[in-house]
Amino acid sequence: MLRDLLGQVKNRVAGHDEPPGGRLDVLAEDLRSLERTVSDLRMEVQALRAALGAQETAPAAAAAPKRRGRKAEKAEKAAPVARIEVREEDCIGCGTCVDFAPTVFAIKNNGRAHVISQDGPAEAIEDAIRGCPTSCIVRVT
Repeated sequence: MLRDLLGQVKNRVAGHDEPPGGRLDVLAEDLRSLERTVSDLRMEVQALRAALGAQETAPAAAAAPKRRGRKAEKAEKAAPVARIEVREEDCIGCGTCVDFAPTVFAIKNNGRAHVISQDGPAEAIEDAIRGCPTSCIVRVT
């Protein structure tokens, strides 16, 4: 549904589908409608993530911490730490990364994503990397 609406707006901007009675007014309304839909979807995703996070943390709090040996600790210390970066020139500002990992990514005033913290849930960061439509989120060692 969202992709269909985006396709309609793109066709109108390209002039392939001339709207009746004033092109700019119709395009502006289409864009506002698209922005409202995206905003609503983001809020729903954030609410679902919050609910899921509450469910995941309850069992984890009750579990006893795992004991680890020295070899595992040395391996963690020896492994190079990769940083997350966003290639802003490739970013389209869709906000998918923010939806997956809001403590790691944010959208700048220029409409492009950037990293605000290197600390965040590893699974959420991986989801953001995999979910990015332009593959502009990269790991740098």
